[in-house]
Amino acid sequence: MDSIKLFINQSIIILILIVSIAVLTLVTFILPVELANYEKDLYLLVIKTISFLFVFKMILKINFLHLISNDKFNRIDALKILLLAVTYSVLFNYYVVNFTIGENMLMNKHSIIKSIELFFVAPLLEEILFRGIIQKRFNQELNYFLSIMLTSILFSLYHATYQYLFSHLAFSMVVGLIYHKYNSLLLCVFFHSLINIGIFTIYSL
Repeated sequence: MDSIKLFINQSIIILILIVSIAVLTLVTFILPVELANYEKDLYLLVIKTISFLFVFKMILKINFLHLISNDKFNRIDALKILLLAVTYSVLFNYYVVNFTIGENMLMNKHSIIKSIELFFVAPLLEEILFRGIIQKRFNQELNYFLSIMLTSILFSLYHATYQYLFSHLAFSMVVGLIYHKYNSLLLCVFFHSLINIGIFTIYSL
């Protein structure tokens, strides 16, 4: 029975990937260039989101409701995270790291698809992976400091930007501390989203 379920799950994932590739191919070669680029961004975003969620659910057996079932925070906690995000964006990124978004993102700063991915989808998927799965499992074997540090190292390597390795490491450690203190995945997603919005806003001015 387990082997049958595994086969079905793998078949569904493969089918989704095949359909997604087929749709992207049709969009690229049939639609006008301007529309194709826009549609390509949309389909890539959808494919990435679906792929992540299917991997989380079917391969890693993650229960999304369980991840947030223990989320208990109040408005004061949310306000603290908001103030921390504003302070971090302005002081740390602007004065210390001198982080830049990149020419490609600045050229597409009015793109709805890019904004949705940067501000909402990426924070959600990354926090599910790094806080809801990786850090949570490290916590079962290690003390909280080592758990946060190892998770942050993996977070930095995942983003694969050597010149901003320290900024990603520091950012992930802050989010890891938030997760340790509040045990809230939603607050981590909220903070991550605010940081992305703050960085984009500062360097788009």
